[in-house]
Amino acid sequence: NSPFSTFQSQLKLDGVLLTHEHYDHVGGIDDLRSFTRKTPVDIYAQQDVLDALAMRMPYAFREHKYPGVPELQLHPIENQPFEIAGIEIIPIRLLHGKLPILGFRIGKMAYLTDLSLILESEYKKLNGLDVLIMNALRPQSHIAHQTIREALENVEKIKPQKTYLIHESHAFGRHELVQKTLPENVFIAYDGLEVVSL
Repeated sequence: NSPFSTFQSQLKLDGVLLTHEHYDHVGGIDDLRSFTRKTPVDIYAQQDVLDALAMRMPYAFREHKYPGVPELQLHPIENQPFEIAGIEIIPIRLLHGKLPILGFRIGKMAYLTDLSLILESEYKKLNGLDVLIMNALRPQSHIAHQTIREALENVEKIKPQKTYLIHESHAFGRHELVQKTLPENVFIAYDGLEVVSL
């Protein structure tokens, strides 16, 4: 056991929210095993996402499991508010190309990734945000992700206090140069960034 794995095993995750089943968003699920030594980790996602997860990780969901596999409890959700550990989670319906996915609002923070379109009916769920975390792939158009310009148009429409742009591609541009072109309340996220919202 490394000091890190000992530290991890002392932490408790109240829940894990999955936006969709694409591998770059679920590939690390197996690494939750060190958090499940005492109790299972609860995973919340749409039923199709849970089905895809169970198909990719059958060893974690068999009746007779071998020792050490991650203990995961799957909870299907729909586009309706629910609670984890007494905290209200509000799903936000998004489209990722033609794929219906979910973003999430928690308090005055919202996390929206891989979106190409926010359904018009969902904008009201994003009123009064302190922090918006949202994808902005690159300047050029893409079939399944919004561009930097489209992200900024959504920022203008949603009007959060601060926005952090995520899920950039290699074609996004250099961090320091792109940051200079953004509005003063819009920031490019980076590894190790900690965001606090009440």
